[in-house]
Amino acid sequence: MVHKKIVIGATGHRLIINNQSVMMGIDKALNRICHEYPGHELVCYSSIAEGADRLIAQKVLATPGGQLFAVLPFDTEKYAKDFLSDESKQEFEIFMEKAVDVAVMPAANSREDSYLAAGKYVLNKCDVLIAVWDGNPPGGVGGTGQIVNFAREKKPLAWVHADKRKKEPKYSKNKINKQCIVIFENFPELTKFQ
Repeated sequence: MVHKKIVIGATGHRLIINNQSVMMGIDKALNRICHEYPGHELVCYSSIAEGADRLIAQKVLATPGGQLFAVLPFDTEKYAKDFLSDESKQEFEIFMEKAVDVAVMPAANSREDSYLAAGKYVLNKCDVLIAVWDGNPPGGVGGTGQIVNFAREKKPLAWVHADKRKKEPKYSKNKINKQCIVIFENFPELTKFQ
């Protein structure tokens, strides 16, 4: 039997404060996507960078029939140099072993352009983009904010709010826990799911 597939694109910040809250948000996004596309198996297109890319890939791989397609900004040896620790490099290798296929972007003028090419590739291949993002404007070329802006023009987007900065103290009156709030854009009749 041929199973219908829905392609999830993954983008997001590398440095995330509260992985558990973000994982809950990713679960909410995936649950809603599965509700909108019943009977579909999930395929994740991800650069499997540290942080959000790996969290999203991990969650998709845990679904029945879930698959990973790795999209790398450059060859694995060069890319692995961007990871902070040996543990992170080993985790990357584990994800690479689970990938059903790999796309390596052609050489670009700069590292940023390579990341941008990978982000656009993911966006062009996906049916829905999940972004783990703090909601701030793009800070540079090829980052999460820029990919989110591109997605807003043409794709359904589920963005999981994730702070990259230290949280306010627990006693702060202004504290609003935005972690794991999921905002849906370009989905029929969906805007916010908590």
